[in-house]
Amino acid sequence: MKGSKYIFIALAIILFDQSSKLLVHRYMDLHQEVSVIGEWFKLHYLLNPGMAFGIRWDNEFGKLALTVFRILAMVGIGLFLARSVRQGAHRGFLICLAMILGGAIGNVIDSTFYGVFLKNAPFESPTAWFHGQVIDMLFFPLFEFYWPQWIPVVGGNYFMFFSPVFNIADSSIFLGVAAILIYQRKFFKERGAHPSVEVEMPPVSPVNPEEPRSMSANDQTTDQQSAYMAEQLHIAVTSDKKEKYNVLVPQIEALVNGEPDLVANLSNIAAALRQTMNFFWVGFYLVKDNQLVLGPFQGPIACTRIDLGKGVCGTSWKEKRAIIVPDVEQFPGHIACSSDSKSEIVLPVIK
Repeated sequence: MKGSKYIFIALAIILFDQSSKLLVHRYMDLHQEVSVIGEWFKLHYLLNPGMAFGIRWDNEFGKLALTVFRILAMVGIGLFLARSVRQGAHRGFLICLAMILGGAIGNVIDSTFYGVFLKNAPFESPTAWFHGQVIDMLFFPLFEFYWPQWIPVVGGNYFMFFSPVFNIADSSIFLGVAAILIYQRKFFKERGAHPSVEVEMPPVSPVNPEEPRSMSANDQTTDQQSAYMAEQLHIAVTSDKKEKYNVLVPQIEALVNGEPDLVANLSNIAAALRQTMNFFWVGFYLVKDNQLVLGPFQGPIACTRIDLGKGVCGTSWKEKRAIIVPDVEQFPGHIACSSDSKSEIVLPVIK
């Protein structure tokens, strides 16, 4: 199963979270505090009827509403994780979602069942179901002090960092969200949420890039024929890629034959390839000033310049060979030109 490892991550967090809560409930008294590492890491047994990190929602129906919200959020996160797995989202992003899901389920278990099985629902609760209090125990009082009297508003007040008491589920949710925020450029650039194929074709010969480069044609064609071909591209109705190329190549030859303009030819080739093969991105890079510079292409915006030996295109140029990369994340030094690029075929065109 493709997403089984992310399910395992969520289950591991749930197991770790529930085990720690039940052990604290079994062996500690409410409000008891045990030092784990000096004075800056302690176990402090608290019951939290509200949200994460000891935050409360003081309302007659607040706890029930919070529990229902948690259940809905849990279902939504689970469905989004499954969808993201199917669409090939970045592995790190999926791990973060699994962490958030595991933490959400952990606290939902507390809210839904602890009032019944651990009998810790608040006294005024209309029912023990869905009114269980979340068990918190992790306490990190890293440092404390009194604000100087001369500071407005808070002068003379006591301050402790970090004062909230929380649990494994809270930590998992927080770390998952924080990682997504910190690494969002990486998660949504190297590999987007939509599987696609990227085809990039950089020329590798350091010759004048303005000289025409095109596929050779054995048959002469008129301007009228070229115009006809541009409007009437024939696409083979088959799943056989080789057959599609066999049908496409003569049409590309007809398109470029007799046309001296490089940009026009490369533009038509890119369009014909993308239309026929349904690639996500097809384009050309031209050698200029010892760099690959973006040329005609079809698809989303891409990297403007690529250095020799950098990324898949730069490596293909340097080594003068075609490169097929099934998974861009496995290619050392991959340059994420498109946020939705998942795999690449890079073919050097040498005159």
